[in-house]
Amino acid sequence: MKIIFLGCGYLGHNLSRYFTDWQLKVWGLDSPYSFIDEFEAVDVFALKPSQLADIHDAVVVDTLSLFPFNFQTDDEPLFLHDFVNRYQRLYADFMHAGIRQYIYLSSGGTVYGNCTIPCREDFPLNGYGLNVYSTSKVILEKVIAQSGLPYTILRLSNPYGGYQLTNRKQGVIPVLIESALFQKTFQCWNTLESKRDYIYIADVAKAMRLIIEHHLVDDIYNVGEGRSSTLGTIIDMVQTITHQTIPMEINIQNEGIVTDSLLDITKLHQACGFVADIDLFTGIGYEVERIKKENKR
Repeated sequence: MKIIFLGCGYLGHNLSRYFTDWQLKVWGLDSPYSFIDEFEAVDVFALKPSQLADIHDAVVVDTLSLFPFNFQTDDEPLFLHDFVNRYQRLYADFMHAGIRQYIYLSSGGTVYGNCTIPCREDFPLNGYGLNVYSTSKVILEKVIAQSGLPYTILRLSNPYGGYQLTNRKQGVIPVLIESALFQKTFQCWNTLESKRDYIYIADVAKAMRLIIEHHLVDDIYNVGEGRSSTLGTIIDMVQTITHQTIPMEINIQNEGIVTDSLLDITKLHQACGFVADIDLFTGIGYEVERIKKENKR
């Protein structure tokens, strides 16, 4: 089966590693993550005829990250209008090429907004207006559903694990591990009581493979571990595993920040049998060992 990943940031780089047994391509702009053999420098919003031919009957996984979570703009309506137009033209190309399945990685950690109970896929999307990032996810989900493509929207919780840069203000777990191992001060932007649903990157890939193999299309699925953990709990786990105390500075920022997030993954489990294999403590242990090895090279 052909599978093409759009974008080679954290998600594209790491998820594609679990599909090397398929006919794999990774398209996007050069980045610190694009050193893998399957990467091709491609402007996915200006595909050439030969590239559109490659897309025919392929599974296309959209991991593009066009702007960061903390992005701000002086003219949000105009920015989002241009953002949607670019995608609508891309979807027209996909329709013409005849793709097998389009998988869009949305943000289960933001589209629901703050939620203290497990969020189901039919819950209101209170992330609209929270910030530009979450608003763009909510809007694009609607555009996808109206595109005519055989789509699958995956609302990811908070993926972690695998190769991940820690200088981009995303991915709290590797940042905490480096803070512990190398005694770097951790800048804490959220409360220690804030809760997130974290999922190890291998389990995200497992969910994607099951969804593709079961050809689950024209639907939306939450993808997470199905349980939430506080930031304080994660800090305790990292300190326990590394046997180090994390130096911290507290600088709480409430604007545009989700403080509580938990996904109900019942729908995904019933559709394809998905259950996360790697619990948070085990996953953090894997990452501690990985980061230790990478820093010995």
